[in-house]
Amino acid sequence: MSNVQVAIDWVNQNIPRTNSGGVIAFPMFPGATKHDVRTIQKSLQGNVQVATVTASKQFVIVNIK
Repeated sequence: MSNVQVAIDWVNQNIPRTNSGGVIAFPMFPGATKHDVRTIQKSLQGNVQVATVTASKQFVIVNIK
């Protein structure tokens, strides 16, 4: 399993545990590429429970609706 998929799965598993209006934030894994960042951002943004996703090579912040 790739680091990208682990990050996506981890966020999706934690969304039900996060209060409405809450935030899930985590550091990006070492060696993340721009493609990895875009893949994570697009995948998480597709979740109907996600309001916004801010992602960079350093971190990811997911705001929950």
